[in-house]
Amino acid sequence: MAKRQAARALLDCLIQAGTKKYGTERVGLLSDRLAPGFLSSQILTLDDLIGKPGIPMGRITELVGGYSTAKSMVGNHLLVEAQRQGGMAILLDTERAYDAAWFEAFGGDVENLVDYNPETIEECFEMIDDVTKALIDFDKPSVIVIDSVSALQTARERDEGVKTPGEHARILAQEFRRLMGRISRMPVALVLMSQKKDTIGQFGGAFGTIGGHAIEFHAAVRLDMRRIGFIRTGKDKTPIGFNVQITLAKSKVGGSRPFQKIVVPFFFDRGADKLQCALPLALQYGMVERASKGRVKFPGAEKSFYDTKFAEHFTDEMYEELRARVFDPEGADDSSG
Repeated sequence: MAKRQAARALLDCLIQAGTKKYGTERVGLLSDRLAPGFLSSQILTLDDLIGKPGIPMGRITELVGGYSTAKSMVGNHLLVEAQRQGGMAILLDTERAYDAAWFEAFGGDVENLVDYNPETIEECFEMIDDVTKALIDFDKPSVIVIDSVSALQTARERDEGVKTPGEHARILAQEFRRLMGRISRMPVALVLMSQKKDTIGQFGGAFGTIGGHAIEFHAAVRLDMRRIGFIRTGKDKTPIGFNVQITLAKSKVGGSRPFQKIVVPFFFDRGADKLQCALPLALQYGMVERASKGRVKFPGAEKSFYDTKFAEHFTDEMYEELRARVFDPEGADDSSG
């Protein structure tokens, strides 16, 4: 007991001396520096892979993949979720490729989506600075989505046409160090999308991303996304979407499952179907059971239905119950009892 009291007294002394010399922003207990919250991706299996009710706020999440691997779709879902919770949805569209009708198809409100179009990396982070300063006292979950970092050039490259090796990585690392000191305690998620590119001269078809390792070093969550096949319908097998394999390539979030993979179906007209994506976890938690190959049914029911029709039978109330079981099993047990 005496040893514990002595250790606690020493800890208090360290905190007091440290905060006096460096300030409370730089010294404190880790328990006071946890992520300010989590923002759901609207894809339950993805949130479950991360191990929390969504991506961490006050941190960086990187989405990495080749072209047409649903990175922008995941970004849309995060923007829509921020709007749904009354927060700010900020888009930095570096590719100038977003379409209002497409965003609305995801359930988004274009009248409340702030759209920036930076030309350079430096300008991009100036805009992020402006946004985070404006949100400093805003307590609703918000998200800043950069789509994509790969499309940004440096100011020197734009003005002089000179591209220096390593310049992207140096600027990104410098900006991240400066930025994270401000947003680490804010309910703001920073989401960056990176395009995989062929590394010329590397044997075996190696891939890399713009900015070297700067983003992956600073990211709390890194998701590797790969398209693995199309979703087809009708006699002519018309593609209506595709399946994407998502690997949790890096995580600094407790409860996550690093290097494990999930497969998420994305549809061209609406992205990931929230209810349909819940099927694997509904099976795992016993809310439905396997009737036969490709068919499921509710426990005790005689009628079964195809896996592809799951969203037509699984209600929003069932979804919320399942979400509670996944992320708050004790609370779910109490409410059901």
